[in-house]
Formats: sequence, structure tokens, C-alpha cells
Amino acid sequence: MKLMRILLPIAVVAFGFVVTTTTVTATPDMAKKEKTACKTCHANAKVTKDTAKELTKVGTCYKGSKDMKKCKE
Repeated sequence: MKLMRILLPIAVVAFGFVVTTTTVTATPDMAKKEKTACKTCHANAKVTKDTAKELTKVGTCYKGSKDMKKCKE
């Protein structure tokens, strides 16, 4: 019982940390769904963790609206 008092709060904090520190990024599946290349939204042709945040105007628009047709116009 004493062990549970220690482990439960640690587990809750660890779970909260994992949930809040995960990042949401585009995936190749999104590019397939929208039928466009990754470089349409990302400034660098080779997208890595470090360069993923560098978006084009279309990428910034898509990030907010999720409507590629509207953003490409």
C-alpha cells in the first residue's frame, strides 16, 4: 500500500509529461491525402525534426484551416 502511494503520483506525472511534450507534425500520409508533396508546405525539401517548423505560406495556412484547396489559391 505504501508503494502504491509513491508509484501512483509518479505514474500520473510521467503520463502528463508524455502527453504534453509530444509534438504534432505532418506525416507523409497527410501529403498522400492532400495529393501534394511535402515541400508544398515545408520550406526545406528534406524535412527533419529541426526543419519541420519552417513552413511556407501554404503550410501556415493549412496549419490553421486544414483546407488545402483554399490555401493553394
